[in-house]
Amino acid sequence: MPLVTLTTFRTAQDAHLAKAVLEDEGVPAFLGDENVSSIAPYVVPNGVRLQVAADDFDRAEGILNRIAGMDVAEKSTASAERAIRHPEQCPRCGSPDIRRTRRLLGFSIAAALLFAVGVAVDQLVMTFYLAMAICIFFLVASPFRCANCGHRW
Repeated sequence: MPLVTLTTFRTAQDAHLAKAVLEDEGVPAFLGDENVSSIAPYVVPNGVRLQVAADDFDRAEGILNRIAGMDVAEKSTASAERAIRHPEQCPRCGSPDIRRTRRLLGFSIAAALLFAVGVAVDQLVMTFYLAMAICIFFLVASPFRCANCGHRW
């Protein structure tokens, strides 16, 4: 039976996740490029193709739409793609080189420095409140950054 490309993912991690979801639902799925590591969170230059048998295409598309919370969405693999993975391009300059910001790393460094200073000056209660404020700041910080123009959204 011929395989057809259901969708293409920018990262191997997203492709493996979608493949696992389809296989849990009983739809055999295959990745177009098996040489890509399943733990690499980085953008793959040509993308990773998720393929299914031609007979299973509609069922697989429905499963991905349902998982992505798009039951009422139009029958389009492009819309399911955008719902599962990060944006295709920068809204400001149109560059496809999009990166996720490292908010957890930034929060960890800021909190560690803050607590070190708090212990040094014996002000742990104030340090705790400042750490909570920093936590809120990092929670609302923009998750995406364009590597080309630096725009964050």
